[in-house]
Amino acid sequence: MTNVSPVLIPTKDRKQAMDWSLVLVSQGIETSIVQIGEERFALEVAGKDSVRAFQTLKLYHKETRGWDWWLTPAVEGPRFEPLALLWVVALVFWHGLADKGPLLISAGAMDSERFALGEWWRLFTAVTLHHDLAHLAANCTIGLVLFGLAAARYGLGVSLLAAYLAGVLGNVAGWMIYDPPYRSLGASGMVMGALGLLIARPSIGEGLPSLKRKRLMIAASAGVMLFMLLGANPQSDMVAHLGGFAAGLLFGWMIRRSVLKENSAWNQQIALGAFILLLLLTWGRALR
Repeated sequence: MTNVSPVLIPTKDRKQAMDWSLVLVSQGIETSIVQIGEERFALEVAGKDSVRAFQTLKLYHKETRGWDWWLTPAVEGPRFEPLALLWVVALVFWHGLADKGPLLISAGAMDSERFALGEWWRLFTAVTLHHDLAHLAANCTIGLVLFGLAAARYGLGVSLLAAYLAGVLGNVAGWMIYDPPYRSLGASGMVMGALGLLIARPSIGEGLPSLKRKRLMIAASAGVMLFMLLGANPQSDMVAHLGGFAAGLLFGWMIRRSVLKENSAWNQQIALGAFILLLLLTWGRALR
């Protein structure tokens, strides 16, 4: 005798129930979401469709395995963090001080020969300096947009610290690849690091896995094109830009995979404190 009774497929939460329902409906399997507890949900399918429903969900999990960490939608909240303007203001202020005398430039610019003598802090201090007003303006205008977007997704403290360290690693890449003497300064590697963070956590919305992956590829392609447009100028420090961009991608991947909740107030405060401490420590060492 054929079993025609409805079959319940339990899910871990309402969101999973909605996702699975979309998957089944796309395959022509009628389903409805039912609540079986205070916070428990299940899918109800006809008994005649139950075997095909389980097979469809099994294939769905096999198809999406390894993509879950990237396909997770961005954290809900504002899409742009206006407090990122504070970092831009700090760069403008510091450039104003450096423009009044050569002390800050000579003490903080990246110099491979001085670095080889033990002046490690130049990897960090060089990120906050700029050649001239045009160099500063380019990094501030582009940086404000990218930092604001990254801060909205990762939080202000985490995004600033991650992008800053990406800029530092960009200087490390330049030091390792370019022949000496290698000299560099500017926040371009940090800006490219913010771009890498954005690609590592694209806002792709909801939908079926195939649609999400399509959006993901579009977002990644757009990010690479932006890098080519903004960071691949042959007259600029392309190695530092690429190093910062790659480091931003890596940090974004690490943050997404971390069990820590980067948007918790405590973690944001620790990250922002570490960022400020690094600035004070390295510049204090440079000006000693």
